[in-house]
Amino acid sequence: MAVKKTATRSREFSDSVIDAIREPLIALDHDLRVVSVSRSFYEFFKVKPEETVGRLIYNLGNKQWDIPKLRELLEDILPQKTTFDNYEVEHDFTTIGRRIMLLNARQIERVSGKERIILLAIEDITERKQAESQREAALESLRESDERYKALFDRSLDLVYLYDFEGRFIDANTAALNRLGYTREDIRSLNFAALLSEDQLPLAFKTLQEIQETGIQKELVEFRLRHKNGSEVFIETKGATIISNGTSGDCKLICVNGNFILLPNRICLDT
Repeated sequence: MAVKKTATRSREFSDSVIDAIREPLIALDHDLRVVSVSRSFYEFFKVKPEETVGRLIYNLGNKQWDIPKLRELLEDILPQKTTFDNYEVEHDFTTIGRRIMLLNARQIERVSGKERIILLAIEDITERKQAESQREAALESLRESDERYKALFDRSLDLVYLYDFEGRFIDANTAALNRLGYTREDIRSLNFAALLSEDQLPLAFKTLQEIQETGIQKELVEFRLRHKNGSEVFIETKGATIISNGTSGDCKLICVNGNFILLPNRICLDT
């Protein structure tokens, strides 16, 4: 009698532990029949205890668990390794639709020579995988956009510069580098003060502030840029901001794209 009470209490305890697990969890006997199921399993897969306990796992829910990959894991891999971790299974379930599941299983040896049981934990990673897929698609789109922009940027016959809101140059296209005599390495170490005379700096930073506040420079502005050899190049400029991560509500202004237009001896900023 005491042994029976102990066994009952042990079963109640194990059932309570299984019920406390947040992810769907199912316990199977050595014949792959359901011994116990967590509450989260019932809720997630929309099944009832009387339709689940005692049944062969493959027959659950009108055989929606008769999944070839699951058969391979339970019948071939698990007997050899006693465990398997993070096996991804994609399946169209009758009650919840197409889902991507991450499966983890352990064989548990029971005391007193009883048959082993199998604990199968199921994690739904459908939304995570969809988010990863969307992120990859977005990154690919950005890469393609970036490649197109770089092609236009470097092949343009206009003089195009990129600079930040502190007046530091980030990059310039080949036409701009050739016209002012600088290399790409040179330009990345320069700022407005390196290319503009001191009397032009107030207008340059006023124009930059307008671009930062409004996103675009409304009127052409004329400047004299200092060539590497010390001579001056006259330009007109019109600039606009380049936006990173340009989804609505998630925009970040990162720099100004400038198209410098040469006047008889001159240049302009343009998007």
